[in-house]
Amino acid sequence: MTDRWFLDLATRFENYRMFGSKLVWKAATRYNLTDWLGLRGSIGTGFRAPTAGQINMTQTSIQTVGGVQLNVGLYPTSNAVAQYLGANPLKPERSKNHSVGFTLTPAPNFTLTVDAYRIKLYDQLYTCSQIVVTSAIKQAMVDAGIVGADSIDRIQFYQNAIDSTTEGLDMVASYRADWLDIGSTNLTAAFNTNS
Repeated sequence: MTDRWFLDLATRFENYRMFGSKLVWKAATRYNLTDWLGLRGSIGTGFRAPTAGQINMTQTSIQTVGGVQLNVGLYPTSNAVAQYLGANPLKPERSKNHSVGFTLTPAPNFTLTVDAYRIKLYDQLYTCSQIVVTSAIKQAMVDAGIVGADSIDRIQFYQNAIDSTTEGLDMVASYRADWLDIGSTNLTAAFNTNS
């Protein structure tokens, strides 16, 4: 925009046969207050459709729980047993993110960046807790034609189960040490904390 002000804008349009259309976007900016100090920030949205595996996967595994081997079945939400247990059709995950920070170059060979961020995720996909198979569930599995229904001890399926917020701080310091005519060494220290 000017010698001191940088602006970045981006959009992406996605169309999924199963989930419809979605427009995601991002805006980022940086303003150099001086030759050695710059402020920056960004805001944006995100979108991730469930994978084919999350939508369609059927899997049985043997897991040891408390020293006991159990057969655990993972079924798609379209499966009759998952629907019997209350599974809902999967939706896309969505996100909103914000960041603000600064860059500092107090000496020609030294730079420091500090950025605070916040990421909000909506409708994250996660497998539900294992559901113990009761006689009623076992009958529903038999009625649905699930092979080996008599041997399944627990059931899971994917759901849009979680909304989460991650907030954190990133710091990166870099120093270039020059060794006369021999060359140089770049030293970098990084720190991150989040919750």
